[in-house]
Amino acid sequence: MKIWKMRAIQDFVGKGCLATMAGVMCMAAPAEGVEFDYGGYLREHVSLNLRDAPELKAVSGSGLYSPFAPLGGGVDSVDGGGQLSMARTTLQLRGTLDLEPFTVVAIGRSVREGHTNFERRLQNTAKANPLRVIDGVVPAGGLAGMSFLSTASPGGPVPGALGPVVANGSLFGFGGKAFLNDYDEDELRELYVKFSAGSRFNFKLGKQQVVWGETDFFRAMDIIHGYDMRWRGFLELENEELRKPLILGNVEIAVPELNGTFQLVYRPGWDAGEDVSNSLAFEGGRWASQPTRGFDILAIAPYNYHHKIGDVKDANYGFRWSGEFGQVGYSLNYYRGLMNDPVVLRNPRIGGAGGLGAFEGGFAQPAEIVFPKVETFGVTFNAYSGVIDSVIRGEVAYNPNLPYNTGTSTFVDLGAFGLGYDDRVSGLDPVPGAVIGGFGPDNAVLLGAPTGMLSLALPGLGKIKEKDTIKIMLGVDKEVDLTRLLGTVRPSLVSLQVFDTWIPNYKGSDDIVELFGYGAKRRPHTTYITSALTLNYRYDRLNPSLAVAIDAGNFDAFIIPAVDVRIGDNWRIRAEADLFLPKHSKQDNVGGEIEKDTRLFGTLARHDQLALRITYQF
Repeated sequence: MKIWKMRAIQDFVGKGCLATMAGVMCMAAPAEGVEFDYGGYLREHVSLNLRDAPELKAVSGSGLYSPFAPLGGGVDSVDGGGQLSMARTTLQLRGTLDLEPFTVVAIGRSVREGHTNFERRLQNTAKANPLRVIDGVVPAGGLAGMSFLSTASPGGPVPGALGPVVANGSLFGFGGKAFLNDYDEDELRELYVKFSAGSRFNFKLGKQQVVWGETDFFRAMDIIHGYDMRWRGFLELENEELRKPLILGNVEIAVPELNGTFQLVYRPGWDAGEDVSNSLAFEGGRWASQPTRGFDILAIAPYNYHHKIGDVKDANYGFRWSGEFGQVGYSLNYYRGLMNDPVVLRNPRIGGAGGLGAFEGGFAQPAEIVFPKVETFGVTFNAYSGVIDSVIRGEVAYNPNLPYNTGTSTFVDLGAFGLGYDDRVSGLDPVPGAVIGGFGPDNAVLLGAPTGMLSLALPGLGKIKEKDTIKIMLGVDKEVDLTRLLGTVRPSLVSLQVFDTWIPNYKGSDDIVELFGYGAKRRPHTTYITSALTLNYRYDRLNPSLAVAIDAGNFDAFIIPAVDVRIGDNWRIRAEADLFLPKHSKQDNVGGEIEKDTRLFGTLARHDQLALRITYQF
């Protein structure tokens, strides 16, 4: 980092201009003695697949054939192992202009990705949107027009059923789009001014990050911002690289009489839709869930950032009281804002109203992805325990009426949906004129079993149900002396965290899905255990580490061995292996038969990779 003492006679700085990634921001000429502090980094990310990708296979299973597959132009043979999945270059610049009593901070980031062959093939497949549809038992009088496409049934011979087939989604009118350019960005990530008013009031106004909570990996109270997990999943070491800054008013009021600080956060609703909540790899790509790396979910269910139940333009707000009680640091939190993880609202033509709010998508659009507005009440704490010589920290977050998708076995009859008919019960039923804009309960196309002429399996399309939810985290950080055993230069840090999401009024009959698109039923307690160990060598210039996470409900796991190297003041190198060990994972193409075992870590099956990150910081 360098500090320049700026004077009015200087050419560039004397004009009061601050260089950012978005251009040049100019103000009135600064007075003598104004300080300008700048820095940043240039970084290269590279990752290499260790496993093949089943998304590149035209048809899951042997002996099946579809004349639709070649029409997509992107369905390929199964491979991908040993190929580059990422080649990403990032330049980030940070400038701080001290104009006492005001300080202006700007952070800009420019990213360019090389389009690897692996990613291009996934994109071609996503643009074709290959669907695995099932011909079920066609009722008497029903239409069996396309049954000749199938050659086998998913679970053996079924009377009247001809089985699964892979079809090009664009033939149904929802071909995918190119996603590779979404990785590139030229963004003014943060731009805010901070100042104080007296000894108690501190203001920070503008685009910024506000961090609440005490956790890594899973988050209970870090809820104000969403994360961009399309390019790196959740694996990037620094949360601020994935967190999405927002335009906020942020005021902290010191209350020394109570040994605490009161914080008010207000989001006026000036952010763009893509700036709020989590951005997941729904368009496909290397960090989409298996088996959707070659499928564009948004072609079937696009985002709606302006739904009545959650509009990005609506204001959000919250407060936080943080203080100390004896030796215990604590905080009390409240926030009313958009959910970071979305729910999927179905078109009433599929099966009547989906609950929670009216469908606002297009007539031929099966579903839409929305971010409902929710409330979060939270408590955090951290304290040193002399009994176990460790720091203990925790979070508890309570969400009343949190919405969930339901329907572990839901199918859409594509033929009936597309033609405006229902062939579920008594063959071809015409739509009554009075309900031409949406089916009533007697004309539902949503199926509980694949009995339509062309059925698409989409678990989660049942009615949305709201459930009170409690998220709990308990963590322990402890220094362990391994100097004699492993030759480290100082004691090593061990971290252990337990996360639990609890639905107190859970009912199995609610049929809540753990993940939309997968048939596993949500459990009353979803519990994850994570642990990390960091070793220190060569005066902290060589730091091997190991991170492990386990789903306590089914013992799916991942493990990340890594090593960080510091070279001088400027160079940082990190090499890691990201290894996923699920016991259950969905292998079939999107829309195929439903299986009931794939949970969160199972969606990361076959994402194993080697990753290298080289950073030059200045």
